[in-house]
This record gives sequence, structure tokens and C-alpha cells, in this order.
Amino acid sequence: IHSGLYPSLFNLTKSRHHLEVARDIDPELCDLHQQFAHVAIQEGRYREYEEELTQAVLCPFTMGGALPMWQRYWQMVLESAPMGTPQRAEIEERQAHYTRIIQEAVQEAQAKELKEEMRKKQMLQTAGKKGKHQAKWW
Repeated sequence: IHSGLYPSLFNLTKSRHHLEVARDIDPELCDLHQQFAHVAIQEGRYREYEEELTQAVLCPFTMGGALPMWQRYWQMVLESAPMGTPQRAEIEERQAHYTRIIQEAVQEAQAKELKEEMRKKQMLQTAGKKGKHQAKWW
């Protein structure tokens, strides 16, 4: 509400305060990353924006809106610095850092999913063997 939804109530300080209270109540609430990013960009806190937006990309509830925003942001920032300049190199380094965070999270999620699939398959095989074995005794 205070971060721009209602122009008459616009107050980034109040918005940030409410977000911090929400994070204190539930630090695992990943939806907050997108909201913090929204406030940070309006405050000109670009490094915080990059961090929060990256975390918003990793949140299943905000990923759909955060990923296109993440991609547009980095395209715009990279275009703002000429190739071969120290500024461009620093931007590319930051982008690579956040890209690695996303890639590692995706790999971790895929490994977890594969492990869970294997566990389920093993349980089904074990249950099938027990069923055949029990059938012989009846």
C-alpha cells in the first residue's frame, strides 16, 4: 500500500517498516523479496534490489513476475556501460554472481526432485515385492 499502490499513501519508510515486521514474523516468507525489491529500487538501493530480486526469482510465488523483471534489469544495466570499461566488467561480475545463485538453486531443486522420485520408485518396488511374497503364503 505504501510503496506506490495508492499514491496518496506513498511512504517508502512506512512500507519498509511493514516489510521488516513481516520478515521478523516469518523469515521464510519468500513473497517478501519482490516487495523489498520494489521498495529498494524506488529508494535507489540498486545492490539491495539485485539481491532481493534474485531471491524473488527463486520464490515459486513470485518467480513468474520476477524473472522477466530480472532479465530486463540486467539488460538495461549492461546497456548503460560501454563494453571494455571497468564499470561494465563490474556489472558483468555482479550479474554472473546472481546467475550462479539461481543456477545453483535450480540444480539443488532438480537433485532433490530426482532423489524424491527415486525414493518413491524404491518404495513401490519394495511394496510390490512384499505383495508377491505375501501372495505365495496365502
